Formats: sequence, structure tokens, C-alpha cells
Amino acid sequence: MLISIVIPVYKVEEYIERCIESVISQDYEGDLECLIIDDCTPDNSCAVIEDILDKYDGPIKFRLLHHEKNRGLSAARNTGIDNAQGDYIYFLDSDDYITADCISRLAAPLVERNYDIVIGNYSVIGSNQDFPTFRLGDTSLNNNNDIIESYTRYDWYMMAWNKLCNVSFIKKHALYFKEGLIHEDELWSFQFACRANSLRSVHASTYYYCIREESIITSVEEFERLQRTMMLLGLMKDYLVHSKLSNCRYNNFLFDRYARIKNYLVKNISRGIKFDSDLLRTYVDMGAKIGYIVSVKGRLINFLIINSRSRWATKALIAIHKRLVVSHIN
Repeated sequence: MLISIVIPVYKVEEYIERCIESVISQDYEGDLECLIIDDCTPDNSCAVIEDILDKYDGPIKFRLLHHEKNRGLSAARNTGIDNAQGDYIYFLDSDDYITADCISRLAAPLVERNYDIVIGNYSVIGSNQDFPTFRLGDTSLNNNNDIIESYTRYDWYMMAWNKLCNVSFIKKHALYFKEGLIHEDELWSFQFACRANSLRSVHASTYYYCIREESIITSVEEFERLQRTMMLLGLMKDYLVHSKLSNCRYNNFLFDRYARIKNYLVKNISRGIKFDSDLLRTYVDMGAKIGYIVSVKGRLINFLIINSRSRWATKALIAIHKRLVVSHIN
């Protein structure tokens, strides 16, 4: 079985050697190819790559592909999908690296059957923060309802890396990454879960997720993240509608994400933060788009949120926040 490893490259000259060496060290006995996608990186990453490949004399087929202009991570991964010759594709970020038995461990269940996706556990390097957990252990999910349920319970992380994905399945359902979207992994994983009928999980940690915490997140960045999350919910809803997919679990998942935004807004408005009126209008419009249905109390809270730049509305939200646990506002 041929497996294609895809590595997008942009400004990673300090890390790319470690990444590629971890690919070279794989103990997988099947066929491997590695597609390295140069997304017009302006640093010396390509020089480092070419030096490694010039010295390499082994069974892995390496290909270095170049974009004519910088197009972003999604486009680089899509180039990998279009050029992959393997039966399965594996996404590896260029500042991360994998264990020597990564591919062999993830590919082992494929002897039993051709799963749509195989997911492995991961370890975090360089941070003590909490990251998405992996709660599936060693198990198989063999129908879409079970996969939907596990996804909406956050049993597995939404990042695209450290997953063996069936290439024919990806192309059949056009599961490409949306270009220009910062949360491309979340949308892609959501779409994959919507379509998948078989999932195999491997409890062993096979991926090292390396965190580069170079700066503290500012309030402006926090607001931008909020806007992107709301846009993401809209894209998820669009996908369900356009694909004619209807499942109450997915709708409840979108409602839960929306409720978290509401709780965030109430908490911060009660602390005196003034949100941009356009952002608040987007929040209300997004609720209508995804069909979020709230109680009378919830509609009152939404009314106060949209008017929270007025002192009377802010005071009312502060009073409500003092009496209620934010996570239980509905």
C-alpha cells in the first residue's frame, strides 16, 4: 500500500530538517512518498530541503512542488491531494514531527479493511496549555451516526494532521480545504465527519505537535477569533444545506458552539467590554442562519447583547450575569 505524506512549507527553515528526518526514519515496510509543497517560502527552507534530499538515498520517493505565489496552508494541502499517488494521504505540518513508527502504527488496521480515516494520538511539545483531547482509544466506528456522535462529543481533535485519509474517499466527496480560511482544519474535519462511514482510532501517540508561543493573544486578536468562529458556523451550516445532509446531532453541535459565543459575550460585556456593533449584529444574524432557537429568557439576553453598547442594556446583562452561571444561560 502506497501512503502519501504531505508537508506544506512556509517560513520553517529552523524546523523543516527535523520534520523531514522524522519521515526518513519511518519503519513502515510498505511504499511511501513524501510531497513537500513550497508555498513560496521567502526564507531558506527550500535550500535546507534540497540539501537533505541530495544526500538521501532510500526507498521513500520525495517530490518538491512549488507554488508560483503564496496561497496559504489550505492551498498547499490541496496541491498535495491533487498530486498524491498513494492510497492514503497523511498531512504533516512542517514545524512538527512524527514518531518512527507513526505510519506503520496507523496503517496496521488497514490490513483488516479500508477505513475512510485512521486517527492517532499526539503529544504536545513546548506548552502547558490544554489542547483538544483524544478519547477514542483503540476502537473502530463503523457507521456515520457513531462518527457524528464521537465528533460532536469532541472525542477526537479537529486538526487535519496525524490522520491517514483514504484518497479515493477524499476525491469522491471533494473534501478539499477551503482556501483563505484560518480555521480550515475545523471545517475540513466537520465535512469529513459528515461523510465518513468508517473510522479507526489508534491510542498510541504518533505525532509531536510543537507550539511556538511567540506572543500573548491581544484583545483585538480575541475579537477576530470570535468573528472567524461565527463565520465558521455559517460555512458549516452552508455545507449541511448544500449537501442535503440533515442530522439533529450536527444541528445541536452548531447550537452548542453558538451558545458558547453567547456566554462569552455576556461574560465580557458584564466586565465592561464594548463590542463592535457590526460584530454583535453578525452574532444575531448567525443565530438566525443556523436556526438557533432560544427560550424567552434567551431571546431577552440576545436583545440585550445587540443593544449592549447602551448603558441600560449593559446594566441588565451585568445583573443577569451575577445571578446565573454563564455556561447555563439559554
